[in-house]
Amino acid sequence: MLSGKELGRAIEQAIDKKLSIGSAKSKAEIARHFATDPIVKNGSIDELYNKASREKKAIIDFVLLEQGQRIPGWVDSDAKAYLDSLEMKIRRWAEQEEDGKKQTKARA
Repeated sequence: MLSGKELGRAIEQAIDKKLSIGSAKSKAEIARHFATDPIVKNGSIDELYNKASREKKAIIDFVLLEQGQRIPGWVDSDAKAYLDSLEMKIRRWAEQEEDGKKQTKARA
């Protein structure tokens, strides 16, 4: 479980990853997205993480893995593909939101 400086570094690395793969154009864009979230505004991310189930914590830890870290044993090709699919859907949704287009429900 990450907290404090470790959590901050993990978030920074996740932001850098999003920028490097092109799913966000700037750190300011990412910050604007999260500034609307009351959980982030109130600084209770650690509290929310601590209250999460073991399964949800495992998912969060996987999403925030640093490059080169060992992938958990439960992560198979289906889990990786699902995460890639989620990232793609979020990227499309964010692009539509930035362009002021009407949000459409993602199809399976």
